[in-house]
Amino acid sequence: MLQSTKRIFLTCFFLLLTAILHLVGRYARELVFWVYPMISQNILRIVGGFFSLFPVAVWELLALVGGILFIYSLINDLSGAHIIEWVTKMALTLSIGLFALTLMWGLNYYSPPMHEKLDLSGEKASVTQLKSAAVYYRNKANEAAERVKRDTDGNMSYESFHALADSATDSYTLLSLEYDCFSGPRYQPKKMVIAEIMSLDGIYVPFTGESSVSADTCGACLPYIMCREIGRGCGFAERGEAEFAAFLACTASDSPELQYSGYFNAFSLCYNALYAQDPDAAREVWSGVSQSVRKDCAIRLEEETDAWTMAMDTLLENLWNIYAETFRYEEGPPEHDNAPDLLTMWYLEEIL
Repeated sequence: MLQSTKRIFLTCFFLLLTAILHLVGRYARELVFWVYPMISQNILRIVGGFFSLFPVAVWELLALVGGILFIYSLINDLSGAHIIEWVTKMALTLSIGLFALTLMWGLNYYSPPMHEKLDLSGEKASVTQLKSAAVYYRNKANEAAERVKRDTDGNMSYESFHALADSATDSYTLLSLEYDCFSGPRYQPKKMVIAEIMSLDGIYVPFTGESSVSADTCGACLPYIMCREIGRGCGFAERGEAEFAAFLACTASDSPELQYSGYFNAFSLCYNALYAQDPDAAREVWSGVSQSVRKDCAIRLEEETDAWTMAMDTLLENLWNIYAETFRYEEGPPEHDNAPDLLTMWYLEEIL
């Protein structure tokens, strides 16, 4: 009973520390982000640098071991009627994990919005502007589609997973020469085995500093997903910002595969956002899509509408939202920093 009491005390202690970090991040953002990025990135460089020495995704092995220990402790403690002891062990473990996650990476949810870092206007795109951006990215995707290799079925092919991962990592090196906010830790993405079970296309795990992606993802999306997860390691916690970072990284590269993947996914994001607001305008944009891009859209749609994938995506999205909402801005996430708006801003201010 004494040990359980100690665990309860320690659990409350770590939860209190986590809450304090939240409060400081929320109400003293300028002070936090004068110091926090340096602390977070140095921790992730050390952790990520060590685990990058392993050719496999170590976090998957640790998750497997953790799952086995969880089941063992559950059976062992419950069979001995030690339910309180088991609950306090799990509560302490989770509280330590949450504190570590917040300290290492989680406060990036309080980071200044991406449009400020890149000196963009921050205005929400109108339907007309979104349509113009969709047309631009469609045309760029059409052009880039002709420069990539394809297999006999018409799917985009690439030399090797390793070569693609190298190009994705190098793209952030190029991007960081122009923008300091992309200078965070970046290590080569690894193949993910658990994706076959969980239907994940990619994930960034701060505990090991590893970016992992599914090698079975459609070729037109794989380089983009690699760049998206590397972007999370650079501190872009919000999905929309990570998506936009992936686009910038892909298009900064001289790799035809990365360039096509960047424009293909930028078009997909803008097209879907446009369709949600004005289906007729979206259909008009779609009429100019090339056969190669249509083929990749069909492959992507087939993957996304698989029944098991949809079920797992819903579950994982709900779990992630529970975590993410804890870290969001007090007034909610800035609407203008979703990916389609950022892509439209970029087109209007940097391209036109």
